[in-house]
Amino acid sequence: MDEFVCQQLAVDEVTRRNIASLFLPIGPANPCLVLHISRENLVPDTIQQLTNHAVTDLKKPLKVVTVLSVGSVRLGHLVLNDYELI
Repeated sequence: MDEFVCQQLAVDEVTRRNIASLFLPIGPANPCLVLHISRENLVPDTIQQLTNHAVTDLKKPLKVVTVLSVGSVRLGHLVLNDYELI
């Protein structure tokens, strides 16, 4: 229950900041912690990006975006490389 409360407080804080950004010269914030991870470097990318975020960001809900390597195409859950398309 405590983790849920921390996440909700973090989302509420971002919502307040985004409302304030309408009237003040501050940029809007994302209510989720978004990590852009490549499949080839899963652990190093995750650690590198987590160390670049503030502690308050770590309490936000997590969203992971998979970054495809150059020359890959994503079809649903299937990832094809160029040589597989030929």
